[in-house]
Amino acid sequence: MRIGELARRSGIRKSRIRFYEKHGLVQSASRGENGYREYAPSDLERLTTILDAQELGFTLAEIRELTAQLSRGAALPGVVVPALEGKIADLDARISALTKVRQRMATLLEEERKCIPAESDVSG
Repeated sequence: MRIGELARRSGIRKSRIRFYEKHGLVQSASRGENGYREYAPSDLERLTTILDAQELGFTLAEIRELTAQLSRGAALPGVVVPALEGKIADLDARISALTKVRQRMATLLEEERKCIPAESDVSG
């Protein structure tokens, strides 16, 4: 399939597909006699995987490393499980930090509300 069809089917702009190709996330497309890039159905799967991984918080560098490990013959669970465990640990740390910020903010808000005079005090 040509890049236009790949873009339409994946929902990714052609320029983004070229970017992924340039940076080794998608295998370089073969060129037909007419010079057009020709992509395989596996490229559509790869793009879907890239989008899913980005949505889960993986950087392009992390995705590139994971796909490189897989292309070197590493077992999928042996690559994906530790990567997902690491991302979950990162999320847990961020959630903990944000929870502390929220608690502090709620405490401050409550203290500030106590400083607002009651309406009866203002009108009287």
